Amino acid sequence: MIFRLIIACLLLQIVPNLLLSQTHVGGWVSGTWTEEGSPYICDLDGASGVGIANDDTLIIEPGVTVLFPNMGGIACYGILISLGTIEDSIHFDRLEDRSWSAIALGDTSRGNGKESFFNFCTFRGYRPLFQGMGGVIKIRSIDYSVVIENCTFDGVGAAIAPGRNFRISKSRFRGYTDLGGLINIFMIPNPQSKIEY
Repeated sequence: MIFRLIIACLLLQIVPNLLLSQTHVGGWVSGTWTEEGSPYICDLDGASGVGIANDDTLIIEPGVTVLFPNMGGIACYGILISLGTIEDSIHFDRLEDRSWSAIALGDTSRGNGKESFFNFCTFRGYRPLFQGMGGVIKIRSIDYSVVIENCTFDGVGAAIAPGRNFRISKSRFRGYTDLGGLINIFMIPNPQSKIEY
């Protein structure tokens, strides 16, 4: 009887740790983030976010949660593909009670020509570093493109600061303030760029 009690106690300590996985990340990342490794916590070795190098791609699969520490985010010089589903969204949120900052796409030079995708993603707990000067998703180069569909934005400040090439559709915005509006457009958009409801 004591043997069974000891085994039961051991299982109660081991099984929850196996079921509640988490992955700490920081620095340059690429590859695929899966639901099995979720949540991805962007704090490895004191980091406040992650970067995606110019020639790399990060794919975030449905059901993944990404958590950022205070003022953290993603600096993407490559490609970021976050394609959730209606049943299994991708969640970007803060790690603790402090706000995270942004997902910055592209660099400040021309010649990038890359495209990132966000579909069925939820963005919560953000507050862009400089109000009125960007958004939680911001494009930093003139020829970088972004497609945002079926997403929910719930934070403080602007949700999106698109560059010249963007398509935003079927997305919801709540929790914003007048510090930058919903969508800040700083560059003259291409005629193909559009915002649809």
